[in-house]
Amino acid sequence: MSVLSFILPYSNSTTTGAVPSFTSGTTASISETTVTGTAFHNLGATDSDGGSVSFRFISQSPASPAKFGVTGSSITTTQTFDYEVTSDRTYNVVVRS
Repeated sequence: MSVLSFILPYSNSTTTGAVPSFTSGTTASISETTVTGTAFHNLGATDSDGGSVSFRFISQSPASPAKFGVTGSSITTTQTFDYEVTSDRTYNVVVRS
């Protein structure tokens, strides 16, 4: 079974006010057999002012086709992974809170 390594280099918001601090891990793995729409990594962050935190992707590479999305605080798959079709095994995603 092949496993995809998923790297999450976090980028905090640059807006005024408190900058959220990420509390979730920075890597995750996903199996080639994972179906589209599967949530496989939960994002966590705290705001020093006690405000709510939301997440969005800033970038992902390779960029096309986009393989991941953010649903609430979960990273989900938007495509299937077929290692006989693509040689990509590592994806980099920048998440902003």
